[in-house]
Amino acid sequence: MEEKNINRLLKLCDEYFLQNRHCKNYIQHCKNTWYKGILSFMNELGVEDYSPDIGQKYLQSASGALLVEKYPRVIRRGIHMLDDLFNIGRIRRRCYTKTDFPLEGEIGGLAKGFIAYLQVSGRKEHTLYNHRRHLSRLVSYLTDKSIARVAEMEESHLFSYMSAVQLEKRSVTISIKGFVRYLKNNRIIGNGLDYFLDNFKAHDKERIPSFYSEAEILRIEGIINRNTFLGKRDYAIVVLASRLGLRAADIAGLKFSHIDWQKSEIRLSTQKTGKVVELPLLAEVGNAIIDYLKNGRPHSSSENIFLLARAPYCEITSRIVSNVVQSVMRKSGIDTSQRKHGPHSLRHALATNMLGLGATMPTISEVLGHQSSETTNVYLKIDIQSLRKCVLPVPEVSKRFYEQKGGSYE
Repeated sequence: MEEKNINRLLKLCDEYFLQNRHCKNYIQHCKNTWYKGILSFMNELGVEDYSPDIGQKYLQSASGALLVEKYPRVIRRGIHMLDDLFNIGRIRRRCYTKTDFPLEGEIGGLAKGFIAYLQVSGRKEHTLYNHRRHLSRLVSYLTDKSIARVAEMEESHLFSYMSAVQLEKRSVTISIKGFVRYLKNNRIIGNGLDYFLDNFKAHDKERIPSFYSEAEILRIEGIINRNTFLGKRDYAIVVLASRLGLRAADIAGLKFSHIDWQKSEIRLSTQKTGKVVELPLLAEVGNAIIDYLKNGRPHSSSENIFLLARAPYCEITSRIVSNVVQSVMRKSGIDTSQRKHGPHSLRHALATNMLGLGATMPTISEVLGHQSSETTNVYLKIDIQSLRKCVLPVPEVSKRFYEQKGGSYE
């Protein structure tokens, strides 16, 4: 960008705040802090043209460090905005960068090739991210063992690494097996790792899904104050999870085009599996969304239904959906100490309550958007009443059994 003058850049920051409808008090607070900070610092240096280097020098200066300690978000956000205007001519939305998992060396380079292959094959972004995370840790482990080349990698190394994995063991196994199979199919390695491919299996510990009764769900929904703008949004979010079983990512990404008001249905492609699901727009859910749209949603041209409750009024994320549900469940006073308490637990509760009312597994699978009904079978573990019906009576053993062949059991 050609514009470098600090006064002009600060004016553009003001215009950005006004366009995104930040409150006047917040804008004034930022202006006062920045004018006392970066502008005063540059005046002392006798320069008028801003650059990212000057921004970093300011943050490291005594005066900058003092303001950062007092107003960390405002000061750092201001420098990021100035850097954006300098580098790309616009201010980007605040975002959180995922942790980078490096893939270095020969083995890391091959792992990159494997992930690129999966990307071309149509794997979703979060799946690729998890593969990279698992393989990065494997590469780091092998590096610590002084194994830098794929020719030096042996089955004993893989077995040793897998024995040390405590969490996500099944997911890690899938990533490593996929990587090894990729190497073999591309003739990068021979048959030396066949035993690992064919015989190593790992299963995560059996888990019983967190379950909440119908009465607890009603209590969770009822605790939300629906008289406020934020409460109207949060209530709509919660009932989408509790009544329809939508995942956090699907709630966050819900668009106007997904709702057919005439047919009273929601039709969307789930972000996790890509499966298209059609769900009835229940009266309670529809009314909650309408109440939010009419009386709680900020004015915006966004196609997404749910927006942040304060400026900038942009789309919410799945993390925000999770935070909303967790906060509401904690405020309800229900004991969640031994149970998960996020949107997925409400999804589990819906499935379990449907099962208790006699819904078939294929029906529940269709509602939840599972690609296979086998995935839904996990909910059979907590259908105690149905399991009791499967119990077989134990026949009484006659006394002759214990006295056979002249002996006896005490």
